Amino acid sequence: MEEVKNLTQDDVLEIIKDFPLKPKRNRLIITVNSEKVEEDEVDLGTNTFCESQYVIAVGDFIQNIEAGQKVLLDLKAMMSKEVMGQIEIDPIEVDGKMFAFIYDSVIKADDNR
Repeated sequence: MEEVKNLTQDDVLEIIKDFPLKPKRNRLIITVNSEKVEEDEVDLGTNTFCESQYVIAVGDFIQNIEAGQKVLLDLKAMMSKEVMGQIEIDPIEVDGKMFAFIYDSVIKADDNR
């Protein structure tokens, strides 16, 4: 597996050109960028999952959200019910890069910052 690192808007625009997965219904695939990074490395075990992520692929039932778009997530809604302070994501590796499946219900807003 390739070293996991935060993806930029330019990285995402390149990835979505030939992304091989298409989520079903109201699911999306997003980046797993972290807020705290050292030398662009991401360690999801010790870093904080960033509330702003890029959309990589969108399910058939989703409107007004497109691949390549930056969104703001509701991290509170994504918290584990069993482990306090831990975000629950459904990770997927594609071409050596890590991404995550989420439901559209955890997206709070478009992030145009």
